[in-house]
Amino acid sequence: MVLLEATRENNRLTQRELGQVLGIDKSNVARLCRRMESAGHVVQSRSADDGRARLLSLTAAGKRLATNVERSSRDRFERLMSAIPRESRAGVLSSLACLNQALASVDTPRKSRHTQQRSADNNGDHR
Repeated sequence: MVLLEATRENNRLTQRELGQVLGIDKSNVARLCRRMESAGHVVQSRSADDGRARLLSLTAAGKRLATNVERSSRDRFERLMSAIPRESRAGVLSSLACLNQALASVDTPRKSRHTQQRSADNNGDHR
């Protein structure tokens, strides 16, 4: 969905930007992009501004797939909401918005246990 949204806005994301949005590290995003490229859903190219950066573009097949997934997700959400009593829906949506804000405020890529321990050791925190 992230790439579809960028495509709709005539933007191209880099692997790094995609990783930041998804909250995954660069090796995992590189692996994900290779799989999407192998499946014919994404084309990767070098950035003219920074030769190290890989720009991502959805192919026609990738756009079709992302659009279908988006449609299915929206349909499922609508079915879910219709199963909630009408008078409760606003409260549910408000709670979801609150949860999303909380997630965004604490959503940072996780440090590995080794990195956390090394950081604690450097700060004199020996657990």
